[in-house]
Amino acid sequence: MNRAQRIERLLENYNNWNVIGKKELPFHFEIHGMNQILYYFGSNHSRNPENLQYKELDKYWLDFLSKTNHKDCVVLVEGGTRALHKNRTNAIINDSEAGLITFFAYKENINRTFE
Repeated sequence: MNRAQRIERLLENYNNWNVIGKKELPFHFEIHGMNQILYYFGSNHSRNPENLQYKELDKYWLDFLSKTNHKDCVVLVEGGTRALHKNRTNAIINDSEAGLITFFAYKENINRTFE
């Protein structure tokens, strides 16, 4: 079983996730264990660069970088491969938070895995 398949087995499917109930967005959490950290950020998929969730995502991204020291990082992006945009604003306008996190990962030379 390859790395992507192992990760996929740990993910909850969409229908089971919704049974838990409605979540206020953005929604994020961290899971720590055995020298690993999982960061999750659920957004409202806004394409407005002024949406307040992007300030929260900026802070969350910087926290992720500081706690991982840029080592052995993988970024999972919901919904498939996103284009690499020239700047933050274009990333958000074209691909919302998925475009922005792709932009961030590319700038930091972090492996991107697209689901």
